[in-house]
Amino acid sequence: MKSTILLALTLWLGLLLPGNIEAQSKTPRSNSRKPKLTCSPSKLFRGDTLSLDMAVPHGGDLAVRAPDGTDFFVVYQAHDEGPGAAPLMDPDKFMKVGQLELITDKTKARPWVYGRDKNELIFTRSGWYSVRLSENLQTDDGTPVYQCKVYYNHKPRR
Repeated sequence: MKSTILLALTLWLGLLLPGNIEAQSKTPRSNSRKPKLTCSPSKLFRGDTLSLDMAVPHGGDLAVRAPDGTDFFVVYQAHDEGPGAAPLMDPDKFMKVGQLELITDKTKARPWVYGRDKNELIFTRSGWYSVRLSENLQTDDGTPVYQCKVYYNHKPRR
């Protein structure tokens, strides 16, 4: 009887020890995961293709910030934007996409600027562009934002 109580007490205490609880955790190691967002190449010219590689799943919002600070929303939850403005794809579908290509002289998106209500060409001036990926880019609540930067030269490649 005493040995049964002692065994039960030992097992119960063993479950309470932090080492045992931690050992039962199945969290993935951060260093073994693919980066959330990478851009290549790092330097682009007019007509080049920017390749975005993303860990899946990822957030449903994608935007590109131009050198002048204009944010172009490429993928977002559509609301009644009206004619001429639409996301590149549905955010639910986008969250499962591991790679996306943006062609510098063809890809259009909606600028997040009052009065500019139609999709416009994103890459229109030379400078640094920042590609931003998140679950929600329209908040400042601490939601993680992953980004990569590329330099765009608004001239054809020679």
